Amino acid sequence: MFTRHLQQVRKADLDWLRPARRAGAGRRPSGSPLQVQVVRGLLALIAVLALLPVAACAPASVSIDASTVVIDVRTPAEYSAGHLESATLLDLNSGQFQEALSQLDPDTRYAVYCRSGNRSGQAVAMMAAAGFSDVTDLGAIGDASRATGLEIVTG
Repeated sequence: MFTRHLQQVRKADLDWLRPARRAGAGRRPSGSPLQVQVVRGLLALIAVLALLPVAACAPASVSIDASTVVIDVRTPAEYSAGHLESATLLDLNSGQFQEALSQLDPDTRYAVYCRSGNRSGQAVAMMAAAGFSDVTDLGAIGDASRATGLEIVTG
């Protein structure tokens, strides 16, 4: 039913979305109830998508081999409370990650994670901007463990 209504919308029906070009430009555009519903629905969808956590974008499964470098960009306290087996700590917040970035091989395969997916996303973006070609954002530590099959260890 919704599709049928959208097919019936003509170009003239969308004029109310364009800014007014005549006197009274400050008037609020008016549209049919269907048009108003469509716009409200789209805005609601955008709002819901904006609230999705970054970690929801983490890969379902990632193959980790001996040449893959797993990087934890959390703080030392978070790392000692639990980290992926064989992960290297490069704290993003302290600047340690940024300092080490120039010393990392851009041709090596990397997998990066953090607590929620926010810092790992930032780190992956920095690596991409620096010319790294094979970097995977694993998102949150729990998602990273499930995707890679690596255990969370302490110490």
